Amino acid sequence: MAPLPVEKLHGIGHVHPGALAERGIATIGQLRRVPKAALQAAFGEAIGQQIWERARGLDGREVLLPSTPKSVSRETTIEGGTIDTEFLAGLIEYLSERIGSTLREYGKQARTLGLRLCYVDHFSVRRTVRLSKPTNDERELLAVAKDLFAKLFTRRVAIRLAGISVTNLEADRQQNELFDTSANRRWYLNREMDRVRGRFGWNAVFYGKGLTLREHYATKPNGLVLSTPCLSR
Repeated sequence: MAPLPVEKLHGIGHVHPGALAERGIATIGQLRRVPKAALQAAFGEAIGQQIWERARGLDGREVLLPSTPKSVSRETTIEGGTIDTEFLAGLIEYLSERIGSTLREYGKQARTLGLRLCYVDHFSVRRTVRLSKPTNDERELLAVAKDLFAKLFTRRVAIRLAGISVTNLEADRQQNELFDTSANRRWYLNREMDRVRGRFGWNAVFYGKGLTLREHYATKPNGLVLSTPCLSR
């Protein structure tokens, strides 16, 4: 750990690396040589103690297994609203990608998908459908989401929020697709995309309509900077 930058330590906030850099401390090895009293004088007793402990690999908190989600949802608001169906289609595609990636990360497939739309006049609609088979393939999720969108977007009013959710999750069982060549190709393609994005960032690979979203949103290593996003559940 010694040669790693201090921001690699768990518990180091966004402000602390800059404050440490001002004191000539850039690596964990350098931080480890700083007395506890000096860190507490600079950052306060509790935070100074925590930084001192983390630099030495000390953490007295109980180790907990990550919880398995019972559902996954991805939604975002659209500033000012829009009736641009091409833009909305790209946004729904992006949200479908995020859900598919998250499901694969947890080793899950979904049996149910729901789409939610909110208009600028605060009228909202939502519909849920049961999938013909469980999946975590964003192309299959997208096909269902697009079908729901065509059924729900029936008013000549701008959309201010779009969201997709999946429920009834179960373990990913690839063996169910043993003799489905097309599904197997998609399985390997998705895993390779996950690998590339894990190494080079989410923006390393985009589908066609996702490229148009870059004209509207800034990017960051883990995806697009959406307006008031909800990309955590």
